[in-house]
Amino acid sequence: MKKWKSSSQIRHLWLRATPFFLSAALFLSFLFSVFAPLPLLVERYQGAPLWKRVLETFLNLGLVFLLVGADGTVLYLWLVLPVAWVLPLLLERVRKAETAALLTLLCILGLGLAVLVVESLQVGSTPWDYVRHAVDEGLRRVHDSVPAERRGELLGDLSLDEWMRGLRNDLPWRIVTLSLLWVFANTMILLRWNPRHLRERLGLEPRFFATWKAPEALIWPVIVFAGMSLLGKGGVASVGTNGLFCLLAVFGIQGLSILSFMLDLWKIHGPMRSLAYVLALLVMLPLVLAIGFFDTWFDFRARLRQR
Repeated sequence: MKKWKSSSQIRHLWLRATPFFLSAALFLSFLFSVFAPLPLLVERYQGAPLWKRVLETFLNLGLVFLLVGADGTVLYLWLVLPVAWVLPLLLERVRKAETAALLTLLCILGLGLAVLVVESLQVGSTPWDYVRHAVDEGLRRVHDSVPAERRGELLGDLSLDEWMRGLRNDLPWRIVTLSLLWVFANTMILLRWNPRHLRERLGLEPRFFATWKAPEALIWPVIVFAGMSLLGKGGVASVGTNGLFCLLAVFGIQGLSILSFMLDLWKIHGPMRSLAYVLALLVMLPLVLAIGFFDTWFDFRARLRQR
């Protein structure tokens, strides 16, 4: 009996200690880093007092700093804290999931821009020159770390300068897509978990994601950006490409919502459902994007209902 009680106490203490380090552990795991805000979100919705949540945040931040240094700490501040602190606040105030997610995304991007401006001013450079230098330096390190006989696979038919320029020009849409992924993944998990009847307070049905659609008006800027990307040159083409891929990421979420509808229709749940999402993102992403985009005209869910 004493042994059982001792084991139960240890388990209880372990669960209480987890929030003080789990967010940092997830963030540093790379594979599960997108879920780093979740331990802090769980604490908030389980009613942890403000002082405890602040302490947990600082301890996780300190662990990241000790293990990976200042650069990792900046990334943690940039990607984790807005989702962990700003998103739930907006969900309570705005009472609309899409608006709260969009404002959280803008908060992440604004915070990233502010960090960039501060760091560029510290070295006496413009933000763009600072980014270009940092990105080029990082890409050169990647290039130099690849064995000489495999560098042709990395560069393809491009020279090193052309390869770096292409990745540098694509950096904005990659950053926006990464930030959107962080906000989307944690918002969906939070709404699925439904703490304190959050969905009901937001006016959402349990199957809300299966019926979600992007605003139809987004079709027109996609067409404009696609034209700029295909027909423009230099900066115009770069702006078109970045704008196009940023908006396609939104239609990718719509494609996933159609997949969610199909999985509900076929009564697929549990691990198989999670596997379907992973395969869709890793193997069939172009198809998911296309389905989300063309759903505006074809309404795939209505066609699936008729079968």
